[in-house]
Amino acid sequence: MQRLRHFKKQFPSNSPRCAGFRSPLLLAFAVLALTSALGHRFYNAPRLDVGKAATQTIYAPASATVEDARATEEKRKAARKDSISVLMLDQAANQQIYQTLRQQLEQGTNLRQLAGSFPIVPTSVLSLRTQSYLRKLSENDWLTAQSLLTAVPSTRSARPKPTPGAIDPQVTAELQAYRQTSDIAAAFNLVQTIAQARFKYLTAIGSLPQPETPDAKSVYNASLFELTDADWQQTQTKVLEAAERILAQGIPVGLPESLLQNAVQIQIRSWVPKPAEPLATQLLLTSLQPNLMRDDEQTRLRAEQAAQGIQPEMVTIQQGDIIVRLGATITSEEFALLDHFKLSRRGTDWSSLIGFGVLVSGSIGVYWLVERRFHTKLRQRDRLLICLLTLTTPVLIALRVPSTNLPAVGLLISTVYGAPLGITVTGLLTVLLPIGMMLDWSHLLSSAAGGLLCGAMAGRLRSREELSLLGTAVGMLQGGLYLLFNVASGVAWYTLLGS
Repeated sequence: MQRLRHFKKQFPSNSPRCAGFRSPLLLAFAVLALTSALGHRFYNAPRLDVGKAATQTIYAPASATVEDARATEEKRKAARKDSISVLMLDQAANQQIYQTLRQQLEQGTNLRQLAGSFPIVPTSVLSLRTQSYLRKLSENDWLTAQSLLTAVPSTRSARPKPTPGAIDPQVTAELQAYRQTSDIAAAFNLVQTIAQARFKYLTAIGSLPQPETPDAKSVYNASLFELTDADWQQTQTKVLEAAERILAQGIPVGLPESLLQNAVQIQIRSWVPKPAEPLATQLLLTSLQPNLMRDDEQTRLRAEQAAQGIQPEMVTIQQGDIIVRLGATITSEEFALLDHFKLSRRGTDWSSLIGFGVLVSGSIGVYWLVERRFHTKLRQRDRLLICLLTLTTPVLIALRVPSTNLPAVGLLISTVYGAPLGITVTGLLTVLLPIGMMLDWSHLLSSAAGGLLCGAMAGRLRSREELSLLGTAVGMLQGGLYLLFNVASGVAWYTLLGS
């Protein structure tokens, strides 16, 4: 007992020499445990597998009809990938579109208020064409038109002829006819009314919004003021109704502008006054935006329904028929038959398992270099804890958990031991897992991305709020990558529209 106490005093449990005794044991435990846990696929590996050469000619011992599981799964994966995405209306986008459209219509109403009511006077006094023409006349031509309205009437034979080329002959005739049938006071009132309308019109023209770029088209131009008040009121109502119909059908992302323009023109044709059709078209084209978004749940459901609709690939063989010839490369159908008759020679693939153990040893060496560089005082129990935490990943995969726990591994190691070790362990697991275990690449890559993000960021965070934000970012990253690898079908938008 005294010798034991003397040994403990001379070599305490945390002394370097004692640690040196335990390091080889811990290293051996880590290599054996990780190789055993991660090398799952090598325990029951068929020697006669798909892609390998047959070592002899093998005959069917009995007649059988067997499902080719690999071919069936490949077809189901293709069906999931090629299934068309399900879209749904984005109500937030709809509200934004309606708000933008109403703001545009309100802006048009304000501009028309600056220009004043139209028609200026009843059409029984002057036609709409003449009133519109008079508002746009130059100052010199307006003086000519004004002189026609205020001229002293004379006999028909002595009526003065209009100045050629000054103003439109039809307008001239209409003004002269009005002057012949009206007194001078009414004529002066008409001149004053038109003059005020001209001033408002010029003010409104100057207030028209200018396009931000030379190539951009402004929503409103002078044609806005050519509409009567009744036409403008009808245009506003019908534009909102057309927008409602178009949005109910949905606008996908990537829809060519020409198709959207055709849809708009069809919706407003015969619905708005003819003079307002170009203006209504421009209003809708500048306000409408894509309002369809992917319905992830329904898309996954449709993809799974498409996969389940695939009939199993069956392989039929008669007793005595050749399954595979000597030296031939084994196909998926032939492997299904070999495995059914228990002729695939399943067993532990020792050479591959030993090679995988060497790879695990190399990975531990990489970890040791990183640890030595950044954590020179890491204790043995810390290393054991990291090893046990690493072992949880293959255990969860063996239990058929839908996804790996790489984000949790990266988060815990980075939080306790720092980002370098968190990134290293997560990265090494990402490399070893697909070699030693059967994994879906979409699950692996999405989890690996989340794990690397946790490993890089968790060590720098201190508050719960920051960690919760990191968790949200990891969830969004994993979900986005999973959708990218599994749901995104690569079908062009015109195919979606055509369906």
